[in-house]
Amino acid sequence: MQLPDELYSALNQQMNREQANARFYEQTASRFETLYLSGFAVLMRKQAAGEMEHAAKVRDYLTDRNLEPTNDALPAERLGTPGPVQLLGAVLKREQETSAQWETIYLAADTRAEVPTIDLALWFMREQVEEERLATEWLGRVTLAGNNAAALLVLDAQAKGD
Repeated sequence: MQLPDELYSALNQQMNREQANARFYEQTASRFETLYLSGFAVLMRKQAAGEMEHAAKVRDYLTDRNLEPTNDALPAERLGTPGPVQLLGAVLKREQETSAQWETIYLAADTRAEVPTIDLALWFMREQVEEERLATEWLGRVTLAGNNAAALLVLDAQAKGD
C-alpha cells in the first residue's frame, strides 16, 4: 500500500518537529540549570529523550513503509531569560502545538482511509494527552508557588522524580 505523498510529507515534517521539540527541551533544561533548578532540568532532559523516541518512531514508520525519511536543518531557538513560569508556559504551548499537528495528520489519514497512519496518529494523540497533562500540572504547581523560593525548591526536588 502506497502512502500518499501528502501524508509522507506531513509525517516527515512531524519527525523533524519531534527532533526540534527535543532541542527545545534541552534548551529549556539548560535554562533551568542557570536558575539553579536542577530537578526541572532533569525533567526537561527526560522530555527531550522522549521527543527523540517520538522522532525515531515516525522515522521507523516511514522506513517500514519503504520511504526515506529526510532530516531538515533544525532552526536555532533562543529562549532568552524566562523564569520558571514562562518556561513551563512555553512547554505547554509546544505540547499543544504538537497535539494539533498530530490531529491534522490524523484527519488527513482518515480522509484517505489510510489505516496504518491513522493508528500511528492515534498513538501519538494519546501520548499528547499525557504530555499536555504533565505540562499543565507543572505549570500550575510553579504558578501556585509564585515567588516563594522554598516552595519552588520543593517542587524542583519533586521534578527529579517525575
